[in-house]
Amino acid sequence: MSDDYAFFEYRAKITNAGHAEDVGERVHCFVKMKSGDAEGKRRRNVDLEQQAGDNILFVLSPGPHRKISHSSIWVVRRGAVYYPNACLLPLLGRGKFLP
Repeated sequence: MSDDYAFFEYRAKITNAGHAEDVGERVHCFVKMKSGDAEGKRRRNVDLEQQAGDNILFVLSPGPHRKISHSSIWVVRRGAVYYPNACLLPLLGRGKFLP
């Protein structure tokens, strides 16, 4: 059931540390992650959003000479999560590719 999952959209730009922030590679991802904790209770959206953002940063890991700028993450409905050319991240077992 989709109520067991939270869906997020994330956008950012990865730039070289010494260059202008408006020049860089765009990142656009959707995240699907379980919304319950170990005891089955639904976690708050703010906690889920923080966890999704942390996981994305870990997966992207821009390295010492690059940085992430203009990043934003927000909750989306499952039905809104279809973009044919978008990256769909499975976050280290916490998220899954969306069908």
